[in-house]
Amino acid sequence: CSNVCAVDRLLLALACSIAAAACGGGGTASGEEGTATAQLTWQGVADPGVIGYRVYYGTASRSYLQRRGEGIQLGRDESYVVTGLTPGTLYYFAVTAFDINLNESAYSNEATEQPP
Repeated sequence: CSNVCAVDRLLLALACSIAAAACGGGGTASGEEGTATAQLTWQGVADPGVIGYRVYYGTASRSYLQRRGEGIQLGRDESYVVTGLTPGTLYYFAVTAFDINLNESAYSNEATEQPP
């Protein structure tokens, strides 16, 4: 099966934890007043045809701020910190994998978190 098939079969296990990390001076880890971050981690795939992952997030289930194919593009990293989140807002997160031809997998299972 081609790399496209391997990517299409991908189902990532996405784990999410929110940390509104306060820094000195009343700011947060993202450097902006009143914002929070989300540390996302997932188990990637061993298929050598997969060259990277994309992170998607938004405030409604399966309705992300990034259009399909325009998620936050990463290499083979299996973690990412989303910054600039609004405390008290529920966020939905998903990840996709893509191959060298930019064929993209289906969205992973969705994780939700609401920063305090």
